[in-house]
Amino acid sequence: EALVFFPHQFHETFVPEAGNPKCTVATTFQFQHPLPVRFIRAFLPTLVNSHLYEEGHCKDLWHAFSTFEPPGKKATQQDLSASMNRWRTSRDDAAILHRSEAMFRDIDADGSGGLSAPELERYLGEPSRKWARWFLTEDYFYDWQPPSANEREDMSREVLRNRAEDTLHYHDVDNDGVVTSAEFSAAVLQWNVVHHKLRRTHRFRKKRSKVLELEREFDIFRPGPEASHRTEEL
Repeated sequence: EALVFFPHQFHETFVPEAGNPKCTVATTFQFQHPLPVRFIRAFLPTLVNSHLYEEGHCKDLWHAFSTFEPPGKKATQQDLSASMNRWRTSRDDAAILHRSEAMFRDIDADGSGGLSAPELERYLGEPSRKWARWFLTEDYFYDWQPPSANEREDMSREVLRNRAEDTLHYHDVDNDGVVTSAEFSAAVLQWNVVHHKLRRTHRFRKKRSKVLELEREFDIFRPGPEASHRTEEL
């Protein structure tokens, strides 16, 4: 028997004392691939506000979907300020568009105007991106390690293939199997806006008036005419 808990759900094991042995076992399996990338993309503005975004490796696992950059050094992976300083976030639409279009052209090997899973796998599999071929941390293995070099290489190819497919699905909003330039730019824009706000919120986290001022500044990204009214009630 197994219970499946979907992303963003909390769970705990409860064992009644009566009629149970002294020792019980609860086992959790964490699936590294595939990742729930459509969920992550849809709820990114909410998820980044959780302390687990910083403490649970989320920011270091997810940012590559938009930045295509490696995770930070292990010593600073749980340091949000260090990541904020490394990421070149911006609210300049023209600068973001220019950067995303340049990335898109680099990945679009056949110049078709659409990104496929093989193109993403080729791009992520280049020698300069060895990080894309393996896990963020080997802590996920616990006491197990690949027993041979061949098996490790098989796992490496599988990680790369799954990372490419996860990246495709993160950007492919209409689910047609191809990432258009517009879809790609929209994802990069979302990531920049969300993390630019996170960077400034993190700096003002103990100053309520500054946070409220920041919320008003970002009202333009809220749907509906009631946006300003909601901010006033914070």
